[in-house]
Amino acid sequence: MSIGPKPKILYLDDEQENLDGFYYTFFEFYDIHITTNHHEAIRILAETPIEVFLVDQKMPHVSGIDFIKSLKPQFPDLICILITAYANLNDAIDAVNEVNIFRLLSKPWNKAVILKTIAEAVENYRLRESNKNLLLELKQRNIELEEAYKKVQISDKLKSVFLKNLSHEIRTPLNGIMGFSELLLYRFNNDTIEKTYADFIYSSGEKLLTVIDDIIIASLIQANAIQQNFSAFYPQDLLYELNEKFRRRIEESQLDVSFQVQPNAIKKIISDKDKIFKILQNLIDNALKFTSQGHIKVTCDILPESAKKSQLLLVVTDTGQGIDHFNLSKIFEPFAQIIENNMTLASGTGLGLTICKAYIELLQGNFAVESQLNKGTRFQIKLPILTDPATISE
Repeated sequence: MSIGPKPKILYLDDEQENLDGFYYTFFEFYDIHITTNHHEAIRILAETPIEVFLVDQKMPHVSGIDFIKSLKPQFPDLICILITAYANLNDAIDAVNEVNIFRLLSKPWNKAVILKTIAEAVENYRLRESNKNLLLELKQRNIELEEAYKKVQISDKLKSVFLKNLSHEIRTPLNGIMGFSELLLYRFNNDTIEKTYADFIYSSGEKLLTVIDDIIIASLIQANAIQQNFSAFYPQDLLYELNEKFRRRIEESQLDVSFQVQPNAIKKIISDKDKIFKILQNLIDNALKFTSQGHIKVTCDILPESAKKSQLLLVVTDTGQGIDHFNLSKIFEPFAQIIENNMTLASGTGLGLTICKAYIELLQGNFAVESQLNKGTRFQIKLPILTDPATISE
């Protein structure tokens, strides 16, 4: 006898002797309901979770097959076993196929066959019920996930709006501080204490602005709130702006820093200028941090693919401290800052290369990094762009 609740069985037969014989033979195995009345059978089915329904085929008011047919609309998943004295096998098969019953048993029934058949029917019923429950749970879980996703979308949207507002509110006063401190730098003589103070204010503001930018951009990336903003521009203008941005640091570094635009790249292109600027800004910033002697070279070229489509090739090389092979795979992870025995931790958030990677992927580009410890690093980036056919080479 199986462990657990007894299977609930309903047996409909017009002969009470058959019902009584079935009940007393199997009551220790099953929770048995018996009736000679088909109306009573319907009531039991409606009120009790019957797992297997046995019905006699030959009854005075309605045949077993016709009765099962009438039950299907109300109880479509009911597992039925038809008990019959059919001598004709074809008639029996037709009866089974007509109402799609689980099994057909012949009279007089055999106890072992009954036990085996009902066990299989109960297993089938419980598997169906289990699947139905799992499906209901899955549907409910999907509803909950959809609701959670909607909340996340709303949260991400609010976060995006907040970060953009925060960026504006912080940038405005910082730009004012940096702008006036830069004016003071030009006003004071080189060797005055005032110029030193003004220089400190400006460089501190510049660092703070970079840190805030990186944190806000990284947060927007995490919230999937970064959008592309395409415009037409000249690559040489982009490199000029980068040169101007780093002019003071380049002068202080005493490194040989060059910005080169290949002849093929002196044309107007269409892409996201701001994001390309940020990618190169972060790479140049790292190069200046980790290069104490030698050179830094930034080059730009265009690799034609068709009349209107090309690839923008950007390369940043330096002769800095380099990165060993083990750490090379880690540099694009958030907050990653590589420390070697003979190196000190550089300033910054550790988000610069993470932002570069996210922007390159957003622009559907690719990148490659080559580096040797104590010899330098080379970053190569390829970005798909559109070239303006109306461009006049300069």
